[in-house]
Formats: sequence, structure tokens, C-alpha cells
Amino acid sequence: MVGKAHPGEVKVTHWFPAFFLLGIILLPLLFPIFPVLALTCVAVYCIYFLALSIDCYLTTHSIAVSLLSVPAALIQLAGYGYGFLKEMIGSR
Repeated sequence: MVGKAHPGEVKVTHWFPAFFLLGIILLPLLFPIFPVLALTCVAVYCIYFLALSIDCYLTTHSIAVSLLSVPAALIQLAGYGYGFLKEMIGSR
């Protein structure tokens, strides 16, 4: 963990996967309370995944790889976010 190995070196970019994961988890709770905000969040996630798959296609010229990049990014960001939150909460 960056914070344990190098105290004071945790930057805002280390928090991005955690915010991504928290957003995914809290999204179902937002719909009944703030439906417009929830739809906005869904739109942001969709735009992100669309941009990711387009960039992947332009890089690899493979539709299959482009389609697989979305679940790969979802799993990677969720994993990093979970691990980061677990270390941040567990280290206190």
C-alpha cells in the first residue's frame, strides 16, 4: 500500500478507483431518492465505457478486444477501489 510504504504519498489519483467503486455501489440507492442524479451518473459511466471501447478499437482494430475492454476495466477499477478502501479503512 502506498500510504504505508510511503506516508504522505497518497494522491487524489489513488482515490479514483475507490470513487468509481463507491459510485457503482451507491447507484441503486440513488434512483429512488435522486433519480435525475442517478441517471446523470449512469450517463457518465456509459460515456466513460463508450470512450474506453472506442479508444481500444482505434488502438487494436479489434471489435472483440474492444468489447472485452469494458468488463476488464470494470473488474480492474473495482478491484483497485476495493483494495484501496480496505487498506485505508483497515489501517486506522
